Amino acid sequence: MSHALMLGTTTSGEVEKVLVSSSGKLEVDATITGGGDATLAEQQVQTAHLAVIEGDTTSLDAKVVACDTTGKSTLAEQQSQTTHLATIAGDTTSLDTKVVACDTTGKATLTEQQAQTALLTTIQGDTTSLDAKITACDTGAVVVSSGSITETNSGAIASSVAKISQGYDATIASGGSGLQQTLVYGRDNVGDLEALKVNANGNLQVIVEEQTKETTSAQLWTAQSIGAGASAQTASVNMSNYRHISVYGDTTSTLGDLIKIEFSDDNSNWYVSDQSYIYPDMTTGVFAHTITEIICVPYVRFSTTNTDASSHTYNLKYTALRH
Repeated sequence: MSHALMLGTTTSGEVEKVLVSSSGKLEVDATITGGGDATLAEQQVQTAHLAVIEGDTTSLDAKVVACDTTGKSTLAEQQSQTTHLATIAGDTTSLDTKVVACDTTGKATLTEQQAQTALLTTIQGDTTSLDAKITACDTGAVVVSSGSITETNSGAIASSVAKISQGYDATIASGGSGLQQTLVYGRDNVGDLEALKVNANGNLQVIVEEQTKETTSAQLWTAQSIGAGASAQTASVNMSNYRHISVYGDTTSTLGDLIKIEFSDDNSNWYVSDQSYIYPDMTTGVFAHTITEIICVPYVRFSTTNTDASSHTYNLKYTALRH
């Protein structure tokens, strides 16, 4: 075993050997100062305080009952409630944007209703008073409880009765009851009563007023150009208030192209009768036709097809008769 001498320097820089005890332990010169270090007296004060605190906590532990967590809220339950509350918060926010604040402008007020209640109370009292004063009407008969009824028109009644006399004819023999003559009146156009009149033979006289024949006319085609091989239809004529119609006009076509008369009940679907044709003159192109039968459909129109190789023009007019 090799040996080594351990050296060290002093605070003044001198080299000195490191000393050990006889048992080989390092000798240390430790200087302990008391500035800011714990003292026995201070630790004893703290020990006294800790003893008091220990007594207090022991007393508190005996007084505080352990928390009973049975049936109490859990974190999972609170998290579930938080989810529901978040949904409710979203719904209430949405509802708040949809619900309009109540507009009370011009609405009933308590003051106005109280005023009406006061008026209704007055009306109730009045109607109750009236009900007590009015006797129920006996509709079975008119009874004169006292006194008498005086008739003051005997003369006028007698004169009217005298004008009603008995009459007879070939089938009613004289004597007995016979026929009772009655004068019949009617009101004229100003509301006055007038007696109905008969002639010498007993026939009722009647004034028959001649009804004016009302007509309407219109131009359906004015120089209407129809190309070669093309077809055309006029506008419809509303016959709701008319019963007859005449159509007339002229065309530059002399090929004898027929003009069809079409009928419709809805002004949409049109029908042609095999007898409903107008024949223009093949020399002059003039045409005229009257439907003498009563027209029962509400709509009429006219159509034709140009069979020529060139275009032709048409002039077409109608007159409808009400009666």
